[in-house]
Amino acid sequence: MLRGRRLWWAGGGVFALTAGVLGVVGGWASFVIWLCVPGLVACGCLAARGGFRPVRAVWVLRARGVTAEGRLESSHGIGTENGPLTRWVYSCTDARGTRRECIGADTGGAAWVRILYDPADPDGSSQVGTGTAGMFVFGVVLLLVFGIPVLVGAARAAVIAVTFAFS
Repeated sequence: MLRGRRLWWAGGGVFALTAGVLGVVGGWASFVIWLCVPGLVACGCLAARGGFRPVRAVWVLRARGVTAEGRLESSHGIGTENGPLTRWVYSCTDARGTRRECIGADTGGAAWVRILYDPADPDGSSQVGTGTAGMFVFGVVLLLVFGIPVLVGAARAAVIAVTFAFS
């Protein structure tokens, strides 16, 4: 933990030193652009990570996912601002013989459903139904529309700040 803190402090020091040099050499434009870079990098990293997770989950479920028959156990209603939402609780037995529960909102209360899960992580990956296309498209769109372009924009902003200062 101590080494991680030192690395963060060193990175912050290099950033602050660079901001000072750019402010003195390049003026306010370079300084302000340079100060925007960490915010852009943070937003880009969050969007890229948020897009990568569902794409990875779909990849894992497609590669080693297992389906099991889920039986309706109970249902409960949740009040939302758009009206009530019913959630159905299904139970299934995984490949190891352990009983698992999974919650589905769009099953219509069917008595039996297919549950898709990863045997290496059944609690974190189980989902009602076998459709993963929507999750994959959401992740790819998040990566291609927000994550990667914002990170590229942050790199371009850093280059522009340095170019303004030394041109």
